[in-house]
Amino acid sequence: MSMKTVLLLTIAACLTSVSAGAASLDMSTVTCERFLQTTDSRTLPIVVGWLIGHHAASDAHAAIDFEKADRSSAELLKVCGDNPSITVSTAGQRLHY
Repeated sequence: MSMKTVLLLTIAACLTSVSAGAASLDMSTVTCERFLQTTDSRTLPIVVGWLIGHHAASDAHAAIDFEKADRSSAELLKVCGDNPSITVSTAGQRLHY
């Protein structure tokens, strides 16, 4: 199973636990400013997981590195904090996976 498939399945499982009233995020258009206003401890790992899967090479090793994901979460918050007008997807391109 590819890394993207594993991450997408993980994200789907996490999304089922998010309340029905939670807002959706269009990763191609939502700005970092909006993301920082709406994210919390439940949504941040989902977004980071999505970004890792979205930006992963198709031949990437199919493993989830939780320490790397934690570092990517902190890095995403910093990139977005420093660049509130860029999209979350663009911020994800700047992370070091």
